[in-house]
Amino acid sequence: MKQFNPFIILSSTSGGDVVVVGGGSGEGGITLPATPMTYNDWLASDWKDDYLEDGEIDAYDFAIWWETCGFSKEKWVEFNPGLPWDDYFG
Repeated sequence: MKQFNPFIILSSTSGGDVVVVGGGSGEGGITLPATPMTYNDWLASDWKDDYLEDGEIDAYDFAIWWETCGFSKEKWVEFNPGLPWDDYFG
C-alpha cells in the first residue's frame, strides 16, 4: 500500500509558489506500473484488487487493471498465454 509523506503537505505556505514533488497534479491516486506482468505476479502484487466489486479477485479484475494500464494485446499474449485475450476483452 502506498503511503504519503505529511511533511510534503505541511511544508507549503499559502500564497507562494508550491513545488509538487514528482511533477504530479496534486490530485493523488496510485501510480501504475510501467511494465506488464503475469496474472500470478499480479495476484502477488499491491496492484491486485476487486475492480469489478463482485466479492472476488480473478482474471476479469486483472483484465480491467491491464486495460487501465494501457498494455497491449501482444504483451497480454506474451505474459499470459494461458488466458485467451478474447475471453477477457470483447
